[in-house]
Amino acid sequence: MTGKRVFFDTNILIYATNDGDVTKKKRAETVLRAHAENGMVSIQVLNEFLNVLLKKQKLSRSEALAHCERMRRAFDICALDAAVHEKGIALLARHRMGVWDSMILAAAVVNDCDVLFSEDFTAGQRFEGCRIVNPFADSDFA
Repeated sequence: MTGKRVFFDTNILIYATNDGDVTKKKRAETVLRAHAENGMVSIQVLNEFLNVLLKKQKLSRSEALAHCERMRRAFDICALDAAVHEKGIALLARHRMGVWDSMILAAAVVNDCDVLFSEDFTAGQRFEGCRIVNPFADSDFA
């Protein structure tokens, strides 16, 4: 999978910074490291990540912002623009998924990502050339 553009859902970033589940933490860190040069996140992912760090993980603002800054520097960031929104609406209309998941998938599709790493979709599904990989369920996750 190396060399192809990949997109990370919020849960991958969260598990990489959460000490609660050591197995998921290690897998998330492995996936993020393996795709450091070709990984992408959206502004939505970064905002959701920051919110979870502050509200659920109860990190201090400085700690949460430092984690967020590290992710911003590590990966390409795609904007949420009209093309992503329109693709998200189209995916929402065709598939049984929530608004926020459809927008994350749309960001991956619009930005020509080959893989979306997430635990929120069914692993192995393909959407317009983008394959879903759940690194916490798939044995070949990297």
